[in-house]
Amino acid sequence: MVSSFASGNCCLREFEKDHPRPKDGYNPGQQRARCGGGYPATLAKVTGLSKAPIVAIVEDDEAVREALSDLFLVLDLSCGTFDRAEAFMAEYVAGSFDCLITDVGMPGQSGLDLLQHLRSIGSAMPVIVITADTNPATWSRAMRYGAYACLTKPIEAEALLRHLQSALRLNWLSI
Repeated sequence: MVSSFASGNCCLREFEKDHPRPKDGYNPGQQRARCGGGYPATLAKVTGLSKAPIVAIVEDDEAVREALSDLFLVLDLSCGTFDRAEAFMAEYVAGSFDCLITDVGMPGQSGLDLLQHLRSIGSAMPVIVITADTNPATWSRAMRYGAYACLTKPIEAEALLRHLQSALRLNWLSI
């Protein structure tokens, strides 16, 4: 089963059909929202971690941001969502997130600028870059700045989760 997230068009129906959203006021766009679920294979179990990791999502496209948040909801994964790099940095405290997923092209500071800034202040947090830009120079810059992975939109859920699982394992091993 392949899910993908495309700008303005997200395909999570296969997850939502079996795992509907909770009725208790869940807001996928709320920063630092607890994404709780009950999906049988939670990411904490799959990665062998003792606690659920916390992932930051920085994406200006609300549909993509909510689709990612919804995916993490069904995986019982905690997440914080931000619509701009500046909003993320305003709340960032070292160690508060276990992984960052960021778009490249956003108003204001780009995802690559955010990645470069995090590295310049000594953050080793794994960063997964997502972009609609297929220019090899963008990918090269992302990897040069220390991106863990670079994925092209539309993003396949399985590929994202594979990279996220690997990045979280790496991050937890380095703690």
